[in-house]
Amino acid sequence: MREKVVPEMYEIGLMIRRRLFYAGLLGGHVPSALCLWWSFSYDTTAGQVEKEMILRCLDDSDVTSLGPIIITLVKAVKADAVNDVKEARKCFDETEKMDLGEFDLLWKKSLEYLFAVNEDMALVRIIQGRRWFPAPVIVQLLEELRGYTQSEQMKLRIAIQLLAYSPKYTYKDIALTYEKAGDELMAREYHEIAGATGDKESQEWMVGYLERLVNGSRTRKEFHKKQLEMWKKMVGTEAKAEI
Repeated sequence: MREKVVPEMYEIGLMIRRRLFYAGLLGGHVPSALCLWWSFSYDTTAGQVEKEMILRCLDDSDVTSLGPIIITLVKAVKADAVNDVKEARKCFDETEKMDLGEFDLLWKKSLEYLFAVNEDMALVRIIQGRRWFPAPVIVQLLEELRGYTQSEQMKLRIAIQLLAYSPKYTYKDIALTYEKAGDELMAREYHEIAGATGDKESQEWMVGYLERLVNGSRTRKEFHKKQLEMWKKMVGTEAKAEI
């Protein structure tokens, strides 16, 4: 999941996809109109024009023959357009077990509605969405939910998920967060991983942690001593390498 993708290539792909959907929209193609919903900020004049074009397409077309997914999504978009939160949430909830395929923006919108009422379920659905939607969509949703939530525990859970995607989230950061929360056992888990992958500060933390265990332990003193020697060697090796 951390595979390097040139950002420019991803942006070019989005631009081409968007233009193809525009061609469909101008031809009255309802799925193309749905795929464009909230692909652009509606706070601008250009955004308002696009919004009106999409809604006109949905109003002018007979969607009853397009199948349950399209019918449900059209209802959801129309409710979202007039800020009918109750109806929009109801319609989006109906899509939970539907294969939304290329409707990634509407899947994202459905999860934004879910954030407000059930953050845990929203996180579960985002994780499940890895199977169908590209990494940038998953990352954007995770970071959006992380910025929205007031729960420090939820922020931590999301950061752990983001470890798989972005180098700006590190094992050491997770460890420090657990440390601040007073959970030393979980802090040790992540410092150990960070230290094993080369983070010097986490290696030094492990040495200090194990020294405390050796000094305070009666039953597993020898076991902790062996671990301590291993981490001391690792810290020493790293220091020599730097010299």
